[in-house]
Amino acid sequence: MDESGKTLAVLAEEIPFSKTQISTYLGGRVPAEQFVTSLVRATAPSHLRERRHRNAASLLYEAQHPPRPATRQVASQALSVREALESQAEQLETYRRLTRALEQVADLRQAADDSVRLIWVLLSMIQRLHERVAALDRGRDALQDTEDRRVLETSQHKLARAREQHHRAEAELARAEERRRQAEELTVRLREQIVQLTDDLDRLRGDGPSPHDDLKMPAVLAGTGPHPGSDAEADDIDAALAKASAVNNTGTDTINRISTAVTGAARVPHPDVIADNPATSTNTTYAAPGKHRGETDDLQDGAKVETPSSDGPFTSADLATEHPDIPIGHQDGGYATKASHETPGVTRGARFEARYREYLVQQHADLSIFGVDLAQQRHARWSLDLAYLSLEMADVMTGPAERAEQALAGRQRTVVMGDAGSGKTTLLQWLAINAARGSLPNLLDHLNGSVPFILPLRRLANEASFPRPADLLAAVSCPLASEQPDGWARRVFEHGRALVLVDGVDEIALDDRARAREWLETMLSCYPRGCYVVTTRVSAVPEGWLANVGFRHLMLRPMSVHDVESSIALWHAAARFEADDEELQNLSRLEEALQSVVRHDPNLTALATSPLLCSVLCALNRDRHGLLPQSVMSLYEAALSMLLVRRDAERGIGAAGVRISERQSVQLLQALAYWLIRNGHSQTDPTTAVRLLGPVLAAMPTAPGDAAQVLRLLLERCGVLREPAPDRLEFIHRTFQDFLGARAAIEAEDISLLVANAHEDQWRNVVKMAIGHARPRECAQMVQALVARGDHEEPHRKQLYALAASCVEYATELAPEVLTIVQQRRRDQEL
Repeated sequence: MDESGKTLAVLAEEIPFSKTQISTYLGGRVPAEQFVTSLVRATAPSHLRERRHRNAASLLYEAQHPPRPATRQVASQALSVREALESQAEQLETYRRLTRALEQVADLRQAADDSVRLIWVLLSMIQRLHERVAALDRGRDALQDTEDRRVLETSQHKLARAREQHHRAEAELARAEERRRQAEELTVRLREQIVQLTDDLDRLRGDGPSPHDDLKMPAVLAGTGPHPGSDAEADDIDAALAKASAVNNTGTDTINRISTAVTGAARVPHPDVIADNPATSTNTTYAAPGKHRGETDDLQDGAKVETPSSDGPFTSADLATEHPDIPIGHQDGGYATKASHETPGVTRGARFEARYREYLVQQHADLSIFGVDLAQQRHARWSLDLAYLSLEMADVMTGPAERAEQALAGRQRTVVMGDAGSGKTTLLQWLAINAARGSLPNLLDHLNGSVPFILPLRRLANEASFPRPADLLAAVSCPLASEQPDGWARRVFEHGRALVLVDGVDEIALDDRARAREWLETMLSCYPRGCYVVTTRVSAVPEGWLANVGFRHLMLRPMSVHDVESSIALWHAAARFEADDEELQNLSRLEEALQSVVRHDPNLTALATSPLLCSVLCALNRDRHGLLPQSVMSLYEAALSMLLVRRDAERGIGAAGVRISERQSVQLLQALAYWLIRNGHSQTDPTTAVRLLGPVLAAMPTAPGDAAQVLRLLLERCGVLREPAPDRLEFIHRTFQDFLGARAAIEAEDISLLVANAHEDQWRNVVKMAIGHARPRECAQMVQALVARGDHEEPHRKQLYALAASCVEYATELAPEVLTIVQQRRRDQEL
């Protein structure tokens, strides 16, 4: 009564006993059994009624049959043993339900992965069928005047069959896309249950190890794709379509089976949450946490929980009948509720985590293919699943080259190193979205189901201190940050479910790198069970930067000839999504020509060894109809021209009121880029940008408008700037900032400044590109100054000599005596 807050008068109205009877029983007289049952029902919270009734019944029995002291002790011990056994049974049942949910997620992951592979195969098949139909159509037209009707009929039959196959392939593609969507939706719902069951199991085990440490997803079957032949092509296509239909049918059966199970089972709320948030929804489902003493496993709408009563007349089935809108307490300590998945507070952490996973996938699951700016924005982005290319990595110290999945397999702490444009950020993006939906390959199974946090260091370093787990989402401007439940991030890190993806050590100042290292080491001390991946350019950190805290340092290798061919094929396959019928054939011709040129032209082969530059080549090849630049500097010049002006001009797009030339755009952007480089930044805010552009515009005789208008125009149309977050501006890729900043430095004759900072990682690429912009006399002056610094500065000698040698590749013309000095220094270093 004290806990319920009910007075004697209130209680007398709720149970069939008078105030006098209640006072007598509460005063010490042994009560009747009916009184005990009524009192528990009127005063105990719903989820405690069964347990309190059992305890009260035990006390009533002892009062009616006073035991000897020894017997009382044995009875107390028996009760403790029974409670321990009940707790253990509840843990085992929760573990069983968690295992089943994880297995269902694995099945859905397999269905989604198979769908992705099938989509890719079908897209390729549809393209080939499109070409086949066009060829057969031309062949039939050419036979219209033939006198051999049999040949004409055969041609018409082949054409009809090809068109029918094209229609079937498109139908299977639609089925595969729908199947993947359904699998992802069901996975989100199951993950909510998994998070809640994980919390329940940790609570029952006293915050012990997370089940994620022990449970692993089953293996995902690898898919294969059909390749239409040339002689019996139509038969091969029919066989491939039959296989595609079989894969779709199998996946549909899996999704339907799991959908039935998931739809028929409500979430199992935590007891504390039930007490604070009684369910009130009318769209309801009964469910039980498992098969305890006759309970059904997956109950359908409207079914009662069947719990035979052995401890007294008060059953959960009776409670469901009398009070259908409140939670049901089980005699074994389990809990079920008649509540929909929208019940407030029932699974707040799980619902938030599911929303956050959806946000990650939506935010990072697409790639903007470089250089393609389309009238329909939905065509300007393609699935990362289809466009991603796994690159080779090698241990910095020892070990052969491996594909990324092999190199990262089983690793909890990794530093990924690579040059500009080598694919570091794309790798993190791919890890994040696939971990969020549990679709990573078997080698990376330890990351499936983890909670990714993508953390660009350039954003975190802007604050006075690096964030704690609870502040990570706000630090990266995640729109869900304000909805994050208290303690959610801390629990994710404590249970070892966090996948911390730290991007761009090289993009922050040298002092900030030391702070970033301290922050990482502190995080590892507090939360050692999570997985951490850090990316940086090669020269930004010393050798073995985080080796002392267990990180393996891996280097991304340049793309092989096979990788380049695959990257070109993926780029053009993605471009076909937005191409019309006329351009489809043109894209195929351009792809074949580019593949041939890259194989046989050493200059272009050298240019295409990074994912970024390979994409630039593909975009320029399309934009220039096969006329390609022959040097790195020409490549960036052409890319800027394409991004800044030519695409809009050729498509007839112009800005209302404000117009800006290509040369004016370059002058404005290079002023902004050089300021960022000099100040060690990679981002700025619009107010600072407007202030920097003002003097440049004032010096232009035909100023295109005020600084704020021009900045908005550059952001919207030039394709080189972007807004990664509110009030933040940056270049689309660091290499464009370096290229433009180097040009500004040469125009300002800041050769001494370039040489003085050449040992710093943020300036190395700027120095090389400055050589490319400089005149012969300036090239010689700069290279000689780099060698002279190396001669007199022992700590930086090796890297300055290496930089001077790299600059030779960028110089259009260099005096022979200067080249000799550089070569001599390199030989001296090798000895």
